[in-house]
Amino acid sequence: MGTSELSCSRHKDRCSKPQTQMRHRGNQIVQSTEHAAAYGLRFEIVHRITKDGRQQSLLEHIEERGKFPSAHARYCTSDMKTAPGGRLITRLAAEARAEGTTGPVPILSVLGNRAQESTDRAAMPVFHHDGGRTCPCPSCQSLPQQERPKGRSNTRKHIDRWLPIHHWTTAQVFDRCRREPTLLHPAYTLGFPRASCIFCVLASKSALVRACQVMPELAERYAALEDRIDHTIKHRFSIKEAIKLAAQADGPVPVSGWKW
Repeated sequence: MGTSELSCSRHKDRCSKPQTQMRHRGNQIVQSTEHAAAYGLRFEIVHRITKDGRQQSLLEHIEERGKFPSAHARYCTSDMKTAPGGRLITRLAAEARAEGTTGPVPILSVLGNRAQESTDRAAMPVFHHDGGRTCPCPSCQSLPQQERPKGRSNTRKHIDRWLPIHHWTTAQVFDRCRREPTLLHPAYTLGFPRASCIFCVLASKSALVRACQVMPELAERYAALEDRIDHTIKHRFSIKEAIKLAAQADGPVPVSGWKW
């Protein structure tokens, strides 16, 4: 299972306000709302906002840039998820200060990254302080100014990141979903190994073909975008080709994996 949602909470030992679940667009909003409600979490939707204040979709952003993201230029993650999520964290901290919290507001960012998913994720620390140049915590202040991390913590918010299921296997995740009120995302019942963007630039060929079967209208929009910007979603493989393969298949195309 991939990381499709991000929860952030003010640490319970220092602030009694409710937690917040933050989820990027592209997955089913209704189910996400129900999922958050099952755990008593406040639900927030974040968007990319342009410099002139417009809400911008991923397809619009790709067309504006004239090129699809790639493994080496993942602006989709930074611009559509990380930056909008960061603005929400800033807003949550402002709310806490307005309600009487003094000093840096403690924020815990909880993600579902697991070591089994990739070598990069396996190397991630389970708990990490997102230290910053102006963060007043002892660990950041003990470092020389030029050696301090360039993270998001500062005088207004103290941000830590926690990966609670980092050591879990895929089987353990599904077993937990069966035993608890954790709603299984439809992507998994449709055969996808991750609840990612359905036309992810990092997806395998079989995953993209299956995506064309599941969401044919969106596939046509991606194919039209490829024509307009003269750039394909993958090197030497286009959504137009995926649409043809999806049409030729006798039934649901099995997704062999996520890596190309």
